[in-house]
Amino acid sequence: MKRVNFLLLGTSGNGISSLGNTLLGRTCFKTSSDLHATENIAVKGSALRGDCRITVVDISGIDTDNKSLDPLQNLKSLIQIALNYCEDGFTAIVFVLQFCGRYTRQEQETLKLIKATLGEDVIAKNTVCVFTHGDLYKHETESFITWCRSQKGNIQNVLAECNYRCLLFNNKTEDVRNQDAQLKELLKLATESERYTLSQFQSAEKERKSLEEEILSPIIAQEASMFVSDMQTKLKSLEDEWTGSNKDKLDLLSKYQEELLKFEGELVNKNLKPGNYVNPFGSIKVLKVNIQTKRKLAESEIKLESLNDRFETQHHWFIRNSSTRATCPARSSTIQTTENFPQETKSFKRQNDGRRSLREENVRSYNLQKARGKGNDQSKDTKRCIVL
Repeated sequence: MKRVNFLLLGTSGNGISSLGNTLLGRTCFKTSSDLHATENIAVKGSALRGDCRITVVDISGIDTDNKSLDPLQNLKSLIQIALNYCEDGFTAIVFVLQFCGRYTRQEQETLKLIKATLGEDVIAKNTVCVFTHGDLYKHETESFITWCRSQKGNIQNVLAECNYRCLLFNNKTEDVRNQDAQLKELLKLATESERYTLSQFQSAEKERKSLEEEILSPIIAQEASMFVSDMQTKLKSLEDEWTGSNKDKLDLLSKYQEELLKFEGELVNKNLKPGNYVNPFGSIKVLKVNIQTKRKLAESEIKLESLNDRFETQHHWFIRNSSTRATCPARSSTIQTTENFPQETKSFKRQNDGRRSLREENVRSYNLQKARGKGNDQSKDTKRCIVL
């Protein structure tokens, strides 16, 4: 016995469940009017039609709001359930469209989601496009395939991609012969497509990852914008309201710089996709320059404070040393032997030591000459030397 498996996909409201019931020849799937709007399910139905065992998996309620990862994750989970129902894969993927409706942005997003979940080549290799509401087709003068080839725009791209494996279905007909004819045509088109298997689904992980990045990119960009705005506010507050020391200011700027570099690294790893949003890397670059400039300014202030402290220390030492020498020569002599004085202070000490040695030498010479009984003229000369 021939076995055929179909996976029905499409935007909610296109008559997917009604098509599944028509294929099985019985009511197996609840239509969209019977389902809650938020319900995402995968239902399996099976029936014997002639000499063919037909199994249909109906995935209802595909959400096309690609502003979060939920639609992609939900569809991925439902496809995994569907593949568990049919372990040998699907004879064809049936992409369900509505004949009387426009090919809207929602339809495009649904197709994009299907490709990202099942693989980029799923339409070209594994898909048959079925248009429901066939009772509204009024072009008796041309065949449906001729009508398909005459379409323009995005819908034409889809039909050409599946190599015009297209079929018009009337789910309302109660004529058994018409129902059998529609099923026979679908089975014929299904044989022209390739079987979709679990290995293909696993190979599509790259496409799913790419769509995840595309969906998340605007969200990540918005988070980055908030981070940059918050950092700018902190820097402005630091500039306008800071009352602490320059050392603490430099430490805080270093912390901000570290946070920014870490955030930038994480942002690079998230691999932002181009899109309709402000690229955050430009703002981050400006912020890095701003923080680095403020750090250099704080470092300069700290160096200036250090020089001022050294000047004050030397100035106070000179004053204290002069006062100490006048009141306590012994203590002054002790202070002058200190090795930690600045170079200018050591030079001043050497000059004072030299003058003191010369004075002591003149005193010794005077005393010696007086002891030997030399004249007053020499004593006068010696006194002049002592004054020096």
